[in-house]
Amino acid sequence: MPDAFHSTRAFVLETPNLLLELLKEADAGGIYQLYSDWKVAQELRRIVYPFSQADASAMITRAQQSFAQTSGYILGIFLKEHAAFVGVNALFIPANDEALSAEERAEDAGLGILGYSILPDHWGKGYATESSVRMIRFAFDELGLTTLQASIRQGHGASRRVIERLGFRVVEAGIEEEPTYGGPAHIVDRYWLRREQWNSAPTE
Repeated sequence: MPDAFHSTRAFVLETPNLLLELLKEADAGGIYQLYSDWKVAQELRRIVYPFSQADASAMITRAQQSFAQTSGYILGIFLKEHAAFVGVNALFIPANDEALSAEERAEDAGLGILGYSILPDHWGKGYATESSVRMIRFAFDELGLTTLQASIRQGHGASRRVIERLGFRVVEAGIEEEPTYGGPAHIVDRYWLRREQWNSAPTE
């Protein structure tokens, strides 16, 4: 059962330049702007496309539900200086997902799945790296996870550079993943980062 810490909607992780906050309904416009952009959506398997305002509201509802269940932390990324929305950083914890079987949850004990998306206007500014460093610290130091996983589409050089800079290494290459919006399968490489590797990785 979620503890008192997870019973509140107020949740913030801080970095030198950013605030990572639990999504709320007021963020629907930013979410819509992010995932209705094909440059973003085409890299993501689980995003529907075209992405609507209703989809944005549904994502916010899922974010709040998964936070209450401790199965996910889907956080908006905001600039400290202007409070501008610049993207999303998410950590999913399958072992806490009540939709999975007991066997699946046991197999995924200690595992977190990391993902992020940044508005194209803010690409190249280091926000994916900065927000992910904080999320990784949260996963390992505060949640006690032992392994993080990330899947990067082959050919997506920017995301690959981010994830490798953070210390992730490929464990499976050339995996086919069918996108929710249809079309040809994504070919992705699956990366892992273990807690003992993170402790010795240069991250900033």
